Amino acid sequence: MRVILYDYQTEKVRNKVRKNLKKIGMHVQWSVFESEEEIKKIEKILFEEEGEYRIAVFKVKSKSEILKIGKNWETIKTLY
Repeated sequence: MRVILYDYQTEKVRNKVRKNLKKIGMHVQWSVFESEEEIKKIEKILFEEEGEYRIAVFKVKSKSEILKIGKNWETIKTLY
């Protein structure tokens, strides 16, 4: 799994990136997504827009423990 954090200079670009990331992952919070997609596909979405940006993509190993607290985590288990 990968955790994607991003920030773009304009709301217009952020909205477009958010829309495209929703096709390949789960929208966790504002500019944060989780995805099982390959890094190349994620990069394609993140870098297709011009302008200033900050991006971080973290790879979480499959046997890592992830604690999720709060509502609206869809069907994802609380700890896996």
